[in-house]
Amino acid sequence: MANEDKLLDLMEKIYGEIQNGFKAVNDKLDDIDEKIDKVQFDVNNLTMKVAQNDNTIIDLKRNLKNVK
Repeated sequence: MANEDKLLDLMEKIYGEIQNGFKAVNDKLDDIDEKIDKVQFDVNNLTMKVAQNDNTIIDLKRNLKNVK
């Protein structure tokens, strides 16, 4: 029985280490996902600013045509 107990203990330790590894990987993936969300937010803000600047340029061109 001693060998079976040792084997069971070893299997429980291995299982625990595997679970810890999966948790660590999942935590890291959550961190990466959060960073990607922040980057997407920044990209969206930059896209809006570019669109606003494009509209401003179009308005300035119209005003310049009217001045000529």
